[in-house]
Amino acid sequence: MKPEDTANLIAGIGVGISVLSAGAAIMAIRSSRKTAKEQAALQAKLTAIEEERRGEEVEARQHARVTLSIPKPQFGKGDLVLTNEGPAVARSVTVEISSADEAKPPAVFGLERLPVDLWSGQPMSFDLVASWGDATLIKALVRWVDDAGSQEATYTLRTLAARSWLRPPALSQAPVVRDRLRMPPRPAPWVLPETGQGLPLKRLQELGGGRLAGAVPAAPWRLPYQP
Repeated sequence: MKPEDTANLIAGIGVGISVLSAGAAIMAIRSSRKTAKEQAALQAKLTAIEEERRGEEVEARQHARVTLSIPKPQFGKGDLVLTNEGPAVARSVTVEISSADEAKPPAVFGLERLPVDLWSGQPMSFDLVASWGDATLIKALVRWVDDAGSQEATYTLRTLAARSWLRPPALSQAPVVRDRLRMPPRPAPWVLPETGQGLPLKRLQELGGGRLAGAVPAAPWRLPYQP
């Protein structure tokens, strides 16, 4: 190969290498630009998500959540508990109670203290007395005002445990009571109208004095459970 051809070959190789280098540089620049755009878009998306989360947190801090519960449904005296489970203060809290069926709702004492303000996590208890014949389910409408405005919530609560009005509590754990239930049932007492006192018929006959004339037999379903 002549020296002139060798020089031309070397020059051509140099030009080719330069072209390849320039092409690689251009591709690298385009790739870096694409990567920068993708990173910018991802950063903008993350920023938007963070701003939305912060907005939700700010909005959540404006809300109170007032709940109403009966921790232990039972016959007799129990508790009706208001609790603010939200982060904001619940102001002017009120409660309206009605029966969920035709029976009258149990008596609740202390509602005259309402309306009140409840701080976050603050409970407030009321005495609830469930008597025979009272509704086993009640509806309660709770209203309050927080930083987001007027709020309300409706609750349906059980005042008595399931079938607690049909049998004595802890019957399966009371062998003495089970044994007594196998005995013949006691006769229903007779009630004296003037005092409301219930006495067995035999005792009224022993007392005499016309007491038996005014006495009436007590309705069995109105009597408390007697072992």
